[in-house]
Amino acid sequence: MAAASSQEGLEEELTCPICLQIFSDPVILGCNHSFCRDCIEKTWKELNSEIYSCPECEAEFLEKPCLEDNVKLANIAQIYRNHDISLDPLPCNYCTDDPQPAVKTCLKCEASMCLQHLKPHTENPVFKNHPLVDAAEDIALWKCNEHNKLLEIYCMDDEVCICTFCTVVGQHKKHNCTSIDEGEKELRVCMIRREEKDAFQFLDQQESRVTGSIDNQLSMLESRIETFKMFLNDLTKLADEKEEVIFIQSLYLLQRLSPQVDISKCFIGYTVKCAFCRVPYSMGFYLVYFGFLLLFTDGSSPILDPNTAFPNLILSDNNKTVQRTEEKQLYPDNPDRFDFFPQVLCSEGVSMGRCYWEVQIKGDGRWGLGVCYKSLNRRGRDIAYSLGMNEKSWSIYSWSRSLTGWHNRNGIKLTSAQPSRVGVFVDFEAGIISFYNVSCNNLTLLHTFQQQTFIEPLCPTLGISHRTKCLLP
Repeated sequence: MAAASSQEGLEEELTCPICLQIFSDPVILGCNHSFCRDCIEKTWKELNSEIYSCPECEAEFLEKPCLEDNVKLANIAQIYRNHDISLDPLPCNYCTDDPQPAVKTCLKCEASMCLQHLKPHTENPVFKNHPLVDAAEDIALWKCNEHNKLLEIYCMDDEVCICTFCTVVGQHKKHNCTSIDEGEKELRVCMIRREEKDAFQFLDQQESRVTGSIDNQLSMLESRIETFKMFLNDLTKLADEKEEVIFIQSLYLLQRLSPQVDISKCFIGYTVKCAFCRVPYSMGFYLVYFGFLLLFTDGSSPILDPNTAFPNLILSDNNKTVQRTEEKQLYPDNPDRFDFFPQVLCSEGVSMGRCYWEVQIKGDGRWGLGVCYKSLNRRGRDIAYSLGMNEKSWSIYSWSRSLTGWHNRNGIKLTSAQPSRVGVFVDFEAGIISFYNVSCNNLTLLHTFQQQTFIEPLCPTLGISHRTKCLLP
């Protein structure tokens, strides 16, 4: 009865609510309900409505949801079809009128018994050496293929189970043998020892790898610290220089460090152009400062994490460019992935110090960029999971040619032209997030968010619509 109940419950879970058949090519909606792909497509087509809804919970979607394959459910449904579970339990061989389900099988008696008829085997010393196993219809697995006798002995030389005849007249004659119980114990001990050996070997390899990596990083850091000291000393002197020509000439003299450090071209370009355009001294210094941040971090920019990308976002091979597409990408199912909002996180977060990166925007569609805590909820259609609409994210949005700063659903309209390149500056300890419009001859502050403290690492985040492409140069 219990088996029948279990099968009925499993079959109910594997039944499509629309066609009432076992799932075929199941897909899952944003509300986490699943249907056969053909069933849900046909249902929406027959309704002929601009609003798409879930037939199970009636959740509504503003646009047609992406039908994501429910791979696990499809596999379970296929296994269920291939392996029909029998509802009839193995009967007791000793019951005559009303056979009860067998619970054990005696390999020596070659009989299956219910609880009532099992008592003699468990209480009478005569049956002490009768091996009992879970109820089994075919006991051939416990018999020797050659002599058709019970497997009661373990051959340690060949590591196989054998019968008593095998030790006398068979190929295992004069082999080292022991009882099945002792053989099992020996195998368990050997297995544990082998696993311990493998574990220690793995730990040794990991220790060597980590130690070597740490030594290399320490050596690299020491070299870069010396370069940093030299560059900072020259940069400090340069910041005190008021004459533009001397400033420009001195800046190019810093290229003598190029064998050790690759000075960013954009860093030099911004600084020189600002000097010619008579940008206020303080702003000119910040340009040098941000350029220096780019320089000392190898001029590197964040890398997009494909495991978080919304299915209709397509990333470049180097994970530096993202744009939206009509076709859903073949990304694997991942709990870190945004399933409703077209957003993507970067793989590395900011957890200390100061950091600066830039985002280039192409196209005339809507876009948003900023930072968020890694704990930001990504599964669901609640607007609170969108960038800037919660206490875990800070962003600027471009919508209908207007620019707005957002945090915790509080929007601040920004008076600035639409930027094609945005710089983001984070001072983690100071609780500062600043956005800059980076143009060919200027660096203009768009907005600054000031927090008392950040409680989690901050991940660079992008959100885009159609007709927009974002690049992390």
